[in-house]
Amino acid sequence: VNELKKIANNNNLSLITLILNWTFSFKIVNSICLGTSSINQLEEFVNAKNILVENWDYINKLIDKVISNEEVSIMPKTFFEK
Repeated sequence: VNELKKIANNNNLSLITLILNWTFSFKIVNSICLGTSSINQLEEFVNAKNILVENWDYINKLIDKVISNEEVSIMPKTFFEK
């Protein structure tokens, strides 16, 4: 998370903006269900989706590099439990 915060800060984005735009960059994702703990967090989610991120390809490569260095797989073996 700290590395993702650095990427967000270096590109003048909030961490939420970075993560939501990254998540929506996957063609298979067309909606996200979010839970919030406050009105401020809900507003941040809404505003994050409305921010046009410049240089997204470059930022996406930085995120992929961070993720690939982690020992955690980002793709679960199954998406839904039976």
